[in-house]
Amino acid sequence: VQVLTQPVRRTASAVELHFANGATDTFDGVVLACHSDQALAMLQDATDEEREILGAIQYQDNLAVLHTDTSLLPSTQRAWAAWNYHVSPNQALPRLTYNMNI
Repeated sequence: VQVLTQPVRRTASAVELHFANGATDTFDGVVLACHSDQALAMLQDATDEEREILGAIQYQDNLAVLHTDTSLLPSTQRAWAAWNYHVSPNQALPRLTYNMNI
């Protein structure tokens, strides 16, 4: 995995990426597969439209616990999915488990 050290820079015909190891790569285009706020922070020359769209999405902090407790999954193993939701009238918020072994 290479780490960007500078914002993504667009030229008239390409996109430049600068990496921590000193390398620079040029591409016809890139896909920023990350959250919108992270993408906006990476764009050196974000347009007004990009700032408006990418800046409009709000995020919140969530608590995550890594565990191996299968009792938190549905009781029927055939119902297990990557994402499993549990809604209880006794809890204010739903519980979500992400099964990494499917």
